[in-house]
Amino acid sequence: MQKTALFLVMLMLCAWISAATITLTHYERGWYDYSGVHNATNDNYIASTEHRDFFVFDLSSVTDYIVDATLKVYSASFSGVAATEIYRMFDVLTPVATLVAGGTGLTSIYNDLGAGTVYAERTVLSSEAGQTINITLNSNAIAAMNANHSLFAMAGILVNGAPGDPYRYIFGGSGGAVATQLVLNTSLTPPVVPEFNTLALFGLGLLALFVSKKH
Repeated sequence: MQKTALFLVMLMLCAWISAATITLTHYERGWYDYSGVHNATNDNYIASTEHRDFFVFDLSSVTDYIVDATLKVYSASFSGVAATEIYRMFDVLTPVATLVAGGTGLTSIYNDLGAGTVYAERTVLSSEAGQTINITLNSNAIAAMNANHSLFAMAGILVNGAPGDPYRYIFGGSGGAVATQLVLNTSLTPPVVPEFNTLALFGLGLLALFVSKKH
């Protein structure tokens, strides 16, 4: 009986042990402005009152379940009327090939980059200019990545910023040699975590069993 109980505990613990930490470099990145312009040769990813950015990663090498993810972005420069800006990230419905090809007058893509399912939100500080910042992706992003181990796109905007507002931006002067990275922690099993009360009762039961056997 004790061996069976210990075996069950080991199985539960193994379900939470990460199989690996994987770091991916961006496949593509860039921005669209409010008129629908994107130059495919420009990998700057400014987010401003007039620009929405995007990042694409190739998840084809990821074979295990993704349990959490962090986007590591070089903040470059910051310009605003306050010392903080709120950056919000969304899913992208536009096919990746169309997204990265760019062009002019593609306002539907610009609109897509600022709406949909929220993947993350972070307050960016002016004091973080010139630093690499971490953006934690939420459960919506994790689920989407686990459902699509291929080219995966996400987009970002300045919250409370729109064309015609006083010009503000984050990630100005970005792109070039400094890569954007996606850091994934993976597991051999699906990321399902039992409720704390269930774990507590299970642990107490094992403890009682152990004590009874000792006596």
